[in-house]
Amino acid sequence: MEVSFVAPSTNTDGSPLTDLTTYRIYYGTSDSPCRGQRVIMAAVPKVPLPADQRLTVKLTGLTVGQLYFVAVSAMNSRGIESECTKALSARARRP
Repeated sequence: MEVSFVAPSTNTDGSPLTDLTTYRIYYGTSDSPCRGQRVIMAAVPKVPLPADQRLTVKLTGLTVGQLYFVAVSAMNSRGIESECTKALSARARRP
């Protein structure tokens, strides 16, 4: 299963986002996957991306047919993590 999202470019207060280091992609079988289930860490690209550029992360080792919930958060260089996005769901399929 692949997860894709548009990377944020501003902080919640509207200021430019300049110190983002990592995305955390949380996933699991409960409808609240954040901070408690499986997580994949994805490094932030070193070059600025176009505003509409989607980032894609592949989830592996899933059970085919199982419903999974996924949410994303971001972490800055000081280790401060954002709130998670709203969880979205999909059933795992054969690749």
